[in-house]
Parts: sequence; C-alpha cells; structure tokens
Amino acid sequence: MNNLSYKKALALLAVFFLAVALRAQEEDSEKNTYQRFQDIEAVNEQLNFFFNSPDLYRENSTYDWLDLINIYLNAAIKEDNVKEIEYYKLMQARIYYDLGDYDKSLAISKELYADKEDLDNNLKSKLLDIMDDNYGQLTMYTEQIEIRKEQRELGINENVAFYDIYANLGMYRKAMEHYR
Repeated sequence: MNNLSYKKALALLAVFFLAVALRAQEEDSEKNTYQRFQDIEAVNEQLNFFFNSPDLYRENSTYDWLDLINIYLNAAIKEDNVKEIEYYKLMQARIYYDLGDYDKSLAISKELYADKEDLDNNLKSKLLDIMDDNYGQLTMYTEQIEIRKEQRELGINENVAFYDIYANLGMYRKAMEHYR
C-alpha cells in the first residue's frame, strides 16, 4: 500500500514538472524575434541573432527594427563604445539594404570598411557580404569584383564566384571561363 502511494506521488510530481517545462517552452516561443533580440545582453550575440534569424521582419516592420537599432547605436555612441558602434552600424547597414536604400547602406558600410583592420573576422565577413550585395544592386561591378577578391584573399569565402558579375556585364565567355 505504501509503495503504491509513493508511485502515485512520484507520477504526480513528474506530471507537474513536465507541465512546468512545457509552459516555460511555450512562453519562450510566444516571444517574437523582435522581443527575443531585445532580451539578448551581449552585442555580439545580438549581431549573430540578427543575421541568422530566418524571417526577421515577419512580426515587426523593417522600420521598427531600424528604430530599435538606432536607439542601441545612439546609446553606444553616448557611451563611446567603439565595438558596439561597429556592430550596430553593421546591423543598420543591413536594414537599409533590406529597405532598398542601397546608397545609404553602402555609405555606412564604407565607413566601417575604412577601419577594416580593427574589425574581427566575423564582422568583416558580414561587412564584405553587405558591400558585395550593395555593389551588385547598384551595378558597380568593378567594386564588387574587388570585394569578392578580398573575401577570397582573407579566406572568408573559399568559393567566391565571379561568373555572375561577368554575365551581368555581358562578358559571357569570361563568365563561362570562371564558372568552370
């Protein structure tokens, strides 16, 4: 008898803990990407979350994100935190790219690029990707080729493709040579 009540108590306790765990998981999944981003303390984790989120603008608009990043950027500027300024400017450049304001995105990217020696490899990789995308959208193919060469030289991207740029320039034979 005593053994049976012990098993019932243990089963009840297991069900209770399972219910608590499921509820905590449900609460975490209820937070949208925008809220989860704000809950992250470290700027490098925010950057990774920002660039690795599959559907960043699903629940909140691009302008909401831009406002939020501007708030963080202004706070970093006020504190004169150079590292945070770089991270938030990179996120800002990506948002402007996503908005289709390629000139503004490129201007911010070039500002960061001027101090590229001070950037860590993760930041430099993302910066060069944004610059590559912007140059492509602005049909600045010569600059895009230079960025891709730099990506290859730095070992950021081993399989840098040039054939798409040459094809856009109408240089189809050269595109085919680079495709091989």
